[in-house]
This record gives sequence, structure tokens and C-alpha cells, in this order.
Amino acid sequence: MEGYFAMIIAKKRTAPAFIIFLVSILLLTACGESTDSANLNVNPEALGMKILEATEFNDNMSEADSDIMLNMYGIDEELVEDAFFYTSTGATAEELAVIVTKTLNDAVDADAVNEITKRLQERVEKQRDGFADYVPTELTKLENPAILSQRNTAVLLIADDTKSGMDAFEKYFIELDGEK
Repeated sequence: MEGYFAMIIAKKRTAPAFIIFLVSILLLTACGESTDSANLNVNPEALGMKILEATEFNDNMSEADSDIMLNMYGIDEELVEDAFFYTSTGATAEELAVIVTKTLNDAVDADAVNEITKRLQERVEKQRDGFADYVPTELTKLENPAILSQRNTAVLLIADDTKSGMDAFEKYFIELDGEK
């Protein structure tokens, strides 16, 4: 009988230690997954091309110089890792901006993404003011732009129909997660 009680006491002492061990393993595993799933290796040109190919534009679109566009958007270059811009001829408000922010200690700089997203919204407002008297029919596009953000990336898409471009944006990140 003494051996039986000794075994129960031993089990009671090791059970909490075993539970702590299991919880620790699960937490470490979960932390590893969240780091991997936050793949920050976004290629703005690749993402931009996927959005361009998925979106139907009325005007001819051409690549624009990143430095000029960042200045035009009022975005501090110190926040930006890389960017990709396509604009129309100016006859329409159509535009695509893909901006990848710098990271802080290999993590997303949420403040940088928020600041850039704010600047994208301001760009849309300026375009509304500019097109109101110039080409009022373009205001429909400017009432429903796609301003998206995911991880360290912010996107502005101005087109008649932004749904296909938004789908391409989401698909890009799903594929990126598949590369982990």
C-alpha cells in the first residue's frame, strides 16, 4: 500500500511540471508561427503588377518615379523601404501606389503604415479637389478608392472597379504566407 501512495504522490508532483512543460512548448510553437506568418518580404513591384493585371483601367497607365511620387504624396522617404507607382496620363484620376515601409527590429512599424495610409487618403482628397472642376466624372472613382494595408505595406488604387485589384492584393499575401 505504501508503494501505491508513493506512486500517487510522485504523479501529483510531476503532473504540474508536465503541464507547465506542455504549455511552454505550445506557447513557443505559437510564437514561432506568428513570426513566420508575418512574412515582411513584400516586393512592391510584384504586388503592384498583380494589382495592375487584375484591374481594368480606362486610361493608359505608366510607371512613375518613386521619389517624385513620394514627394507629391507628402510621404517622408525615411519611412519607406521601397515603392511602386503607376499613374494615368492625367486625363483620369486612375492611380496605383504600393508602398512598403521600413521595419523596426524586423517587425512592422505600425506608426509608419498609419502615417502612409493617412497620406494616401490626403492624396485622394487633393485629387477630388483637382478633378471637381477639371473632369467631374472622375469623382466617382475618387469617392470609392481602395486604400489597403497589410503588415508593412500600404496600397492606394483608384479605378472604376477596384474589387479585382483588392482581390489580387489579398491573394498576394496568401501566396506570400505559403512561402514561409
